Amino acid sequence: MDNRQIKRILALGSALDLGDPDNAGKSLAGIVMFLLRRIPPDKRPNAIRKMIIKFRTIGVEDIAAKKMGPYSSMGQSISFIKNVLAGHDVNYVRRVLDSIVRNMIF
Repeated sequence: MDNRQIKRILALGSALDLGDPDNAGKSLAGIVMFLLRRIPPDKRPNAIRKMIIKFRTIGVEDIAAKKMGPYSSMGQSISFIKNVLAGHDVNYVRRVLDSIVRNMIF
């Protein structure tokens, strides 16, 4: 098995394992809070409260039963990045994308 294959297997394994629930929750909360920074500061506390209510009432059985292909995470990642960068200056978008690429290289 060559080095590229080993890296690919490790990447797939880490994508499937979120770790313990507390660390996963902390990481995902950080992403949510990052996304909510687009909301004006005076309206943000109410938006956070609404998000908390939604997370508490979400149908966990539906989420747990959902099956997704291993590579669907690639499309979700691209959609996520495009949504986060939407509406920003072209130069800023390019610099962020370049930084993402630099930080993804093994």
